[in-house]
Amino acid sequence: MSKKPSMPPQASPTPQVAPTSGVGPFPPGSPQHQVPTFYMNGIGIAVTAADISVVMILNGNPVGNLIISYATAKTLADGLQQAVERFEKATGQRVKDNSELQKEIQTFMAGS
Repeated sequence: MSKKPSMPPQASPTPQVAPTSGVGPFPPGSPQHQVPTFYMNGIGIAVTAADISVVMILNGNPVGNLIISYATAKTLADGLQQAVERFEKATGQRVKDNSELQKEIQTFMAGS
């Protein structure tokens, strides 16, 4: 049996810890208000023949795990891609992925 990751304590009023209680666009008392809200700034992906597991990572620490079917993963990927494209079109700025940002940070750090 695998050990569940421990959750770091909440350090600030912004959603830095997952799951958070009462954080989100839903009014208090609504059914959606009771659903945990997660924030992540990294991901890990594992696959099996039956499903995909997305490990949600916050500052290098796992904070949640999303296990989904391939059909749902495809639908999620398509929806996220469309949302990012709409954001880029609305702002006129291309969003860089984590690997691009990491390369830029490494280049910057090497020059300092």
